[in-house]
Amino acid sequence: MSSKYNQLFEQVLGTKNNTNPQNFESNRENTIIPLESIRAYFDSSVKPQFDKLESTRKSIALKKRFVSFGVPIVLGTLILVFVTMGLLSGDIGLWLEDNLFLVIGVTLPTLMISGISTLFASRSIREPLDKYREVYKEIVVRPVFKMLNTNWNYDPKGSISMDAVKNSHIFGPIVDISCDDYMSGKIGKTDFECCDLVTYGKAYNEDNEEIKRESFRGFFIHADFNKNLNGTILVKPAEIVLIDGGSARVKMENPEFDKRFEVHTNMHKVMDAVSGGISISQLIEAAKGMSSTENHTEARYVLTPRMMEAILNIEKSIGYRPVISFTKNRVNFGFFTGRELFEANIRKPISFKDIEEIHSLFTLVEVIINEMDLNTRIWTKD
Repeated sequence: MSSKYNQLFEQVLGTKNNTNPQNFESNRENTIIPLESIRAYFDSSVKPQFDKLESTRKSIALKKRFVSFGVPIVLGTLILVFVTMGLLSGDIGLWLEDNLFLVIGVTLPTLMISGISTLFASRSIREPLDKYREVYKEIVVRPVFKMLNTNWNYDPKGSISMDAVKNSHIFGPIVDISCDDYMSGKIGKTDFECCDLVTYGKAYNEDNEEIKRESFRGFFIHADFNKNLNGTILVKPAEIVLIDGGSARVKMENPEFDKRFEVHTNMHKVMDAVSGGISISQLIEAAKGMSSTENHTEARYVLTPRMMEAILNIEKSIGYRPVISFTKNRVNFGFFTGRELFEANIRKPISFKDIEEIHSLFTLVEVIINEMDLNTRIWTKD
C-alpha cells in the first residue's frame, strides 16, 4: 500500500477518539437509543471522515471490478472481434482455418498479460481494502454499538464457541465455523451472545475426497431461555427442508404460523443417526422421539400463542425468516442473509442506510427478547 494511502487511513483512524459520540452514549439501561438520535453523529463525524476516503474507495472499487471482470471482458472482446472478422469474410469457418495462428498468437499473449495484470491488481488492493474495512469498523460499527448499550461487549474479530453453534441443532452436521462481529451482554435477566456466522458441512468433490462446503451464512443469536427442556424443539420455515425425517410435524393452533413454519421435536437425533451411519433399528428409535406425544406436548407448552405471534412479528420486522431451536435452557436463532454483515460496501459511498442496517441488526437482539418475553420468568430452571 502506498505511503499516501497509509497516511490517509492513519489520519482518519487518528480522529476516532475526537469523534466518538460521547453525548449519545447509552445510559447503561436496557433501552436502545432511537435511530434518529444517531443521525447527528453520522452527519458530524462519520460522513466527513469518509468523504476524505472517497477517492480511495473509488480507486479500490475500480481495481476490484477489474480483478473480477478483467479477463472475461478481454476474452469476450477477442471472441467478438474474431467472430466479426470471420463473418465479414463470408465464411467464418474458412477464415478461422486460414488465420488460426493469428488467433492463437493474439489470444494467448493477451490473456497472459491480462492475467498478470489482474494478479498485480488483486495484490495491490488487498491491504487498502482491509484498512478501509478497519476504518469502517472503528468509526461506524463500534461507535453505533457503543450508543446502544455500554454494558454490552463487542469484538469485531471475536467468535462464538463451536459448541454453542453445534448444540443449537439448526445447521445440521457441521465440521467448521467462521465468525466475527461478536456481541454479548444482558437485557434484563436474559444473557445473550450473537455474531456474523458462517458454517461449513462435510461434502465430497469429484474425486470422492472429503471437503468442507459452506452451509449457512448469516446472523446467529444464542440466548437464555430459563427452562430446562426434555427434548429439542426446531422451528423452521415451511418451504425450507433441512432434512426429510419422514416424521409428521407438530400441529400448532395458529393457522398463519402453521402455514409459514414447521415445528419438529428431536430432529437432531435423526440427523445425527443418519450422519453417524448407525443401524436401521437405531434410526427408527431416533425417529420415534420426533413423534412422541410427550415431546409434542412440550413443544406446544413452549410455543404458546404469544410466542408464535412473537416469531411472526420478528419475521415481519427484519425481513428474514428465522430458523429457531429451543435446546435445554437456550433459545437459538439463525437468520440466513447469504452475505457478510457489518462490512463496508466498497462499491458505493457511505450513507445513513449503512447506519440503519447496523442499528437494526444490533437491536434485533432486544426485539427478540422483548417480543418473546424472555425476561418474564414464568419458568424456573430445574
